[in-house]
This record gives sequence, structure tokens and C-alpha cells, in this order.
Amino acid sequence: RIVIAVCACVAALSLGYFSYYCYKAGRSSKSADELSELKNTDFVLYKPASVTKDKEEEAPDILEDFVTLYNKNKSLIGWIKIDDTIIDYPVMQSPNEDYYLDHNFNQEKDNNGSIFIDSGCSIWPRSQNIIIYGHNMKSGKMFGSLKKYKSESYCEKHPIINFDTLYEKGSYQVMFVFEEVV
Repeated sequence: RIVIAVCACVAALSLGYFSYYCYKAGRSSKSADELSELKNTDFVLYKPASVTKDKEEEAPDILEDFVTLYNKNKSLIGWIKIDDTIIDYPVMQSPNEDYYLDHNFNQEKDNNGSIFIDSGCSIWPRSQNIIIYGHNMKSGKMFGSLKKYKSESYCEKHPIINFDTLYEKGSYQVMFVFEEVV
């Protein structure tokens, strides 16, 4: 009877944790969809001042697509999207390199975290190399679907990654794929 009671408790706790995880994952997915809809809205409370890392060279105006989102969170630096994948997310940047590992766009704790660039990179003036981080989620969320690029046929069907910064739109062709296991 004790073994059955312990097993029942473990099963109940496991089911509870799984339910909570599914709830958080669904909420995170819904939040990403809502942000995607806000990306191209015309509703603007005010146009923010240009962000600049170099005081001598003033950044251009923020693209209209991002003004509403930027007004909601000043850590936004752009958007990444790969057609026919789940990758369609805002890209963030914070001086605290670890912040967006477990926080979403709304600055809430979230196990999925956010897609973000290295704090040493700059979108204006643009760094020659921009390092973009994101979790490799088993559910396929965040950068979890990038593992599909191991297939040559998938690479041929999805050769373009769109990464738009606050100031300019960009399309990049996938040239090489490698996997680093940490």
C-alpha cells in the first residue's frame, strides 16, 4: 500500500508539472503570435528618439514596423523570421547577457526565454558579425527547428533567413550549417 501511495503521489506531481509546463508553453506561443501581429501595426503613441551607440553618428529613424513594439520594450533591436518554420520572433538585447535566457518580450519569467543578440554587438552602427542566441527547445519553439537544417533538402527549400533590425530590413542566405554540442 505504501508503494502504491508513493507511486500515486509521484504520478500526481508529474502530471501537475507537465500540465504547468504545457500551460506556460501555450501562453508563450500565444504571446509570440500577439507580438507578431503588433509588428506591423500603424498605431503609434509617439515616435521614439533614435537609439545610438556612437554619439558622433546618429542612427536613422526606426522602421515603422517596429515603433509600436519598441514603445512597449526598449530592449527590442529587431525581428527574426524563417519562412515555413515556427521561427518568427522579436530579437532583444540587454547589457545583462543572461537576462533574456529566461525572460520573454514582456519581461516576464519564461523558460523559453527570448531570442537575443550578444551585448557586445551593435545594430547601429552595425557590427560586422552579429551573434544571435536562442534556446534549442525540444518542442521546436525558439531555435528548436534549426536542427532541420542538417538535411540538405531542407536547406535548399529554406535558404533565406530574414533578420530585420530597428533600422533596416535584411535577408541572409544560409551558406554553412554546423552543430556545436555544449
